[in-house]
Amino acid sequence: MAPSVLTGRRRVRPRVSLPAAAPGLRLSFGMLGFPFSEPAFATVVGPGHPLAAGGADAPPAHGVLHVITREDWAWVCSTEGVGSSSAGYQVVEAAVEPYESGGQWQGQGAAGGGGGRTLQAVTLQVG
Repeated sequence: MAPSVLTGRRRVRPRVSLPAAAPGLRLSFGMLGFPFSEPAFATVVGPGHPLAAGGADAPPAHGVLHVITREDWAWVCSTEGVGSSSAGYQVVEAAVEPYESGGQWQGQGAAGGGGGRTLQAVTLQVG
C-alpha cells in the first residue's frame, strides 16, 4: 500500500485510488520474507484461517483499491512472483467495498453490506 513502492519502485500510476475493505478476506503476514529487512510479507486469507491477523475474530481486510491498466497489472504480477512454481502469489478475485465519501466503511463485519456498493476486484494471495 505504500505509494513509494507502487509509484516509485514499480512506476505504476493508478488512475484512481480508493480506501476499501474486502469483507470476505482477512489480513495475514503468514508469508515468510527476508530476516532483518522484511521478515514477513502481507497476504489475504479467508475468514477463520489460522494465519489471519487477529485470529478467528479478525476484522475484514482493509486497504487501497487501485484502478490500473492491464499492462501495469501484468507488471505488478511479474514483480510479485505470480506464476512462479516455487514461491510468490496467485491472482484471486475479491468483492470489495469502497469507503463512503466521509472516509467510513459502511460494511457490517464479515457479511459486508450496510449500504455500501460492492465492486469486483483482483488481488494477490499466497498460494
